[in-house]
Amino acid sequence: MSVIAGPLCGSILKYFDGAGGLHGWQWLFLVQGLPALILGILVYVLLEDKPAQAAWLSKDEKALLEDTFQHDEKDIEREPSGTFGQMLKDPKVYVLSFVYLLLLGATYTMVFWMPTLIQSWGVKDLFLVGVYAAIPNAAGVIGMILIGRHSDKWHERRWHYAACVAIAAFGLFVTTMLQGNLVGSILALSFAVIGIASATPLFFALTSEYLSTGAAAGGLALISSLGNLGPAISPSINGLIVRSTGDNIYSMYFVMALYVLSGLLLLLSMRPAPSARLAMA
Repeated sequence: MSVIAGPLCGSILKYFDGAGGLHGWQWLFLVQGLPALILGILVYVLLEDKPAQAAWLSKDEKALLEDTFQHDEKDIEREPSGTFGQMLKDPKVYVLSFVYLLLLGATYTMVFWMPTLIQSWGVKDLFLVGVYAAIPNAAGVIGMILIGRHSDKWHERRWHYAACVAIAAFGLFVTTMLQGNLVGSILALSFAVIGIASATPLFFALTSEYLSTGAAAGGLALISSLGNLGPAISPSINGLIVRSTGDNIYSMYFVMALYVLSGLLLLLSMRPAPSARLAMA
C-alpha cells in the first residue's frame, strides 16, 4: 500500500486543493481516512479468530496451519511458561518496549518527513514527490520479503534485526553525503527503506517467540502500546532539531542514532534459543 499511497497522496494534494472549498490536505484525510475506518469494521465483522473457523480454507489447509502453530520452532530464548501477571514483572518486556519505541520513533519520523526530504532535493511538484516516495517503498516491500524468508530459513532473528537497522542507518547516512544529487539520494533512501521495512516484522517475530503462550496477546499489546509513544515524541524532537540548526542533516543523524541504539539494545538484551544456536552452527 505504501507504493500506491505516495502517488495517490501527491495527486490528492495537487489536484484536489480548493475542490469543494477544502484544502488538499483536508481531502487527503477524507479520501484515505474513510476507507481505513470502513475496513476496520469489515475486519471485525468478517475476519475469523482461528484457522479452524475460516470458511475460505480447506480442511487440509486448516490442519497444516494448526500443526504449524503447535510445532512452531522458537528462535529466541524464553521462559517455557508464564502468565500475563508474570510477564508484567519481566524486565525484558520493557526493554523490548523501549527497542520498539526507538524503532517506531525513527520509522514514523521518516514516514512523516520523507516528502519534505524529497522536496529538499529540488522536487517541488507534489505529484512527483509522491512518485519519488513510492520508489523507496517498492524497494522496501521486496527487501522485506527476501529478508523475512532468509530469517525463517536460518531460524535467526536478532542479527537479522540488527542488520536491518544498520542498513537503515547506513542508507540514511549516504543520503547526507549526496545532498543535491536526486538520483543518488533516491537510491540511498531506497537502500535505507529496505532495512526500515524489514525491521518491524522481524521485531514482532522475535517478540512473539519470546513471550509465553499465556502472555502473548497481552504482552504484544503492552509492547505495542508503550512502543507507540515513540512516534508521539520523535517527530517533535526532529522538528526542533531542524528549526534549531536549519539543516536536515542533523535530524538525519538523530534518526540514524535511534536505529543504531535499537539494534544494539536488542542484541544485548535477547539471546537465541538453543535450537537456533544449533541451526546456525
